[in-house]
Amino acid sequence: MTRGVLIEKEEIQDLRFPNEDVLIDSMEIEKRQKDLDAAMQMGNNYKGKVQIIFDADDQTFTVETTVWASAGDHISLKGGINIPITAIREVVMF
Repeated sequence: MTRGVLIEKEEIQDLRFPNEDVLIDSMEIEKRQKDLDAAMQMGNNYKGKVQIIFDADDQTFTVETTVWASAGDHISLKGGINIPITAIREVVMF
C-alpha cells in the first residue's frame, strides 16, 4: 500500500474528498472500521497517534494524528478536523 504524501492535519480542511468509497472489498471495509475503532480507543485512552492513509484531490495522503472520534460517516481529529471514512484507505498503528 502506498503511503502517499505526508500532510499536516491542519491542511486537511482545504482538501476535497472523493464521493465514492476508496475501498471496494467488504472485508477491507470491515477491517478499516475495526482499525478506526481501535485508533479511537488508543487516542482517547493513551493519546496515541496513528497514520491515516486517505485519498483527496485525486491523490493519496498520509497524516500522523490522534483519532478522537469515529462516528457516522467521518472521523474527528484534534482541532475539529474531519475525514470521511469512505476516503480512508488504511489505518496504521505504531
